[in-house]
Amino acid sequence: MENCKNYIQVSDAGNYFGHSGIGRILLAYELQTTVDCWGSIPYSQAFQGTGNIDAKYDSDVSVYAAITQLVYDGINKLNQNAQTLAGNQPGPEDFIYNGNMGEWIKFGNAILARIFIHQSKGNAAMADSAMAHAALSFASNADNARLVIPRPQLIALGIILPSGTRCIMPILTILPKLLLVECFLHRMIPVTVF
Repeated sequence: MENCKNYIQVSDAGNYFGHSGIGRILLAYELQTTVDCWGSIPYSQAFQGTGNIDAKYDSDVSVYAAITQLVYDGINKLNQNAQTLAGNQPGPEDFIYNGNMGEWIKFGNAILARIFIHQSKGNAAMADSAMAHAALSFASNADNARLVIPRPQLIALGIILPSGTRCIMPILTILPKLLLVECFLHRMIPVTVF
């Protein structure tokens, strides 16, 4: 998550709107999976390094609110991507959607739908929001966020898998140094090798 925060800061400083939006969506995804697993987590006082090693735990409701804002801000940045100079827009270095801002926006809407579903018990407005965002999210499994790794990069790292391999493996084992990928550390996500 720290790398996502750094990615967002660098992208914001350079007005790289697409990268900034991707960083926010990735951070929102990581926060959402973390709060879904553990409930209350440190967030508002987190990311301060050794400056605060005893960060307070924030309630799941407050973290969901922060995630929701991250996704809305991320989608706004993704929509501003056209204003970024051509050479600074996300492209092949984006191993998830290859710089396709529309797919990242769908991913953001899927996160929002899931958050609103988790908070919808007895709350019709949350249920309505969940349905609205679900309609704007993934239309099929082809839209799912999955890491696609070019075979030459795996070979360069000493990892050799047959072409066309579809597997699930920890990202830490594959490409631990890539900025976008580090947001997925210790997560199991689909990986395709070509």
